[in-house]
Amino acid sequence: MKSISIQVFILFCFLQFGINSYAQPLSGNYTINQSLPTGGTNFISFTDFAARLSTDGVSGNVTAVVDPANVYTEQVTFHTIPGAGQNATVTLDGNLATIEAITTTTDRHVIRLQDVSWMTIQGLNVNYNAASTGGYYAIHIYDSASHVNIINNNILMGSTSTLHGGIVASGSLTSILDPGNFDHILISNNSIESGGYGVSVYGDANDLATQVEISGNAITDFADNGIYIRETDSIHILGNLLVKNANIISSANAIQIAQNANINAIIEGNSIQINQQNNGSQTIRGIYLFNGTGHKVFNNEVTNVALTSGNFTGIEVRSSATAPEIYFNTISIDDTNSASGNFMGIAEELSNTNSVLRNNLISITKPGTGTRAGLKLGATSTLTTALNSNYNDLWVPVGNVAIKGSSTPVLYPNLSDWQTASAQDANSVSLDPLFSSTFTLHPTNSLLDNLGTPIAGISDDKDGNPRDPITPDIGAYEYFITNISVADVQFQNNTYPNPSRGKFALMTPELEAGEICIQLFSASGKLCLEKNTFVNNHQTELTIDNLSPGIYLLSWNWHEKKYFSRIGIVN
Repeated sequence: MKSISIQVFILFCFLQFGINSYAQPLSGNYTINQSLPTGGTNFISFTDFAARLSTDGVSGNVTAVVDPANVYTEQVTFHTIPGAGQNATVTLDGNLATIEAITTTTDRHVIRLQDVSWMTIQGLNVNYNAASTGGYYAIHIYDSASHVNIINNNILMGSTSTLHGGIVASGSLTSILDPGNFDHILISNNSIESGGYGVSVYGDANDLATQVEISGNAITDFADNGIYIRETDSIHILGNLLVKNANIISSANAIQIAQNANINAIIEGNSIQINQQNNGSQTIRGIYLFNGTGHKVFNNEVTNVALTSGNFTGIEVRSSATAPEIYFNTISIDDTNSASGNFMGIAEELSNTNSVLRNNLISITKPGTGTRAGLKLGATSTLTTALNSNYNDLWVPVGNVAIKGSSTPVLYPNLSDWQTASAQDANSVSLDPLFSSTFTLHPTNSLLDNLGTPIAGISDDKDGNPRDPITPDIGAYEYFITNISVADVQFQNNTYPNPSRGKFALMTPELEAGEICIQLFSASGKLCLEKNTFVNNHQTELTIDNLSPGIYLLSWNWHEKKYFSRIGIVN
């Protein structure tokens, strides 16, 4: 009897020890490799890894690296991770592995994060499986999420259906357009191809999504919205490339800020191209501010609008009294193919939006029928107060500087006509910017130099080069008129601090020592300084005295190559 009791006790201890040893929270480095069984630090599938996380949680930082040798075909859902926090994060490192799944109308995801916090997904290839039916979400952030990063992934959707989304944050298993609770979401440096929606974030009107950043993504071939945003506060949409190739006839937007619960959106430094040609009679918009207040749109460029049918607007503001601030944008509708639609630079959809327009460069030379206008006001707008517009370049030699209304618009063909009628744009001009190319929107017309006005909080241009603090240039880029070919100018981030009071450190590409000749040009092309200096250990110190505050072009030769920097001198 005693022997049996001892055996039972030993068995109990063994089981208890086994259970406890397996149930320890995860911490450290793991692998996902379907060629090996689950055990030790390996998981045979994404699903096994997700199950272990939700069951046992984490006690420290966890990184799982995926073996890229095989394609992983599975749908995986990550649930709430016990113990996750600032010092116990989870990173799924795709290591360029590929995952795909056969999705259906009721089960649309490849990867789903359901009520997950403190997790990063990076470096994965997420592909559409042609056997899928119904909807498709490559990465679905579902219901709620906090401190989630989706970075450096490649997503191929294989369809332009509006039921397909690349990276979707929503509160429904089967809808992109449903509210959820989200904060501290970073969606950055992903490549997303095809689909109805590239990136979509839909917060809750009663609990706006906050601390959301969408930056550095390449979103191509979208059919409906490249980036779609609802119910957010202070979302930052920064430095994305959005290219619409999808030859599908539909109303579409590269970036849309939808509904009135969106507030304080910052849309900065994005590049938008429209390669699609046929869009029937539908309208494509570059940036669409559907509703909401407090929005700022600056340093964006719109170029290469290749449409031959259909309508296009660079930046459109829909709702009255929303008063977005729209600064330093360049809109080039200069494709040489004839088009039958209407092409607008910045437009009101409804009337009296109170939009603030400063330092925007709008060039529309695209030939064809239809209406062309730099500015479009709503049909019932009051000219003198509908906008607050000044210090812009409105170059529309094939149309009108401004119009009012759509069906039978009132036309203001010339800048003087518009200024007289509206008392707007007193310091604006109508000058051909003479872009260096249709893809490189650096103006070269010396008459356009230094005609902008400073805007508080915007000290750099789209390239990150400092703007002149007193007389910045109109458009997304500061530029220089020198005896140097614009095509040869390759600006480098190689001087610091920048701007400064006149003392700079200049960095060279190689470690070698040597003497270089430095030339400094003013924005108008005047040679202000020329001197030789010795470079050692990658750098030299440069002191610039007796020059007025402003933007200058610094030039030097190194190993038969010419280098340039824009530098700012301040008081």
